[in-house]
Amino acid sequence: MRAGVGDIVAAALLVAVAVAVVLLTLDFPPPGQPDDPGAATFPRMVAGALAVFALLLLVQGGRSEESLPRGRALLRVVGVVVLLAIYAAVLEALGFMLATMLFLVGALLLAGMRRPLMLALMPVGVSLTLFYVFSVLLRVSLPRGVLERFIF
Repeated sequence: MRAGVGDIVAAALLVAVAVAVVLLTLDFPPPGQPDDPGAATFPRMVAGALAVFALLLLVQGGRSEESLPRGRALLRVVGVVVLLAIYAAVLEALGFMLATMLFLVGALLLAGMRRPLMLALMPVGVSLTLFYVFSVLLRVSLPRGVLERFIF
């Protein structure tokens, strides 16, 4: 079957991201030890997986009747993209936890969540969990804001 327009657009975006990742890792330093895979290995593996998924999307494309979002669904998609851009812009200023909580509240509202308790608890729980996993367990440096200073 033929791939639909949505499948082709999604596959093209996946390939574009994969190519960008490979290009951005070209300047990464070479491995220091013979058994060290180097800093570029993991991002390039992810880029390769994205390219494979893009190919699979084109091969299996056309099997579903889904089309590109229209109307309110399109506005939600655009809203999430705008939220991601805002999130990236304020991440350093607000810190990881506060920026992530605000992003998640906005994304949940766009997804149709209206229960106040879930809108309060889910972003807090997800932000705390992500911060703990990346900052404490994996020792990834995340932007620290006011909330991180109180918590950790």
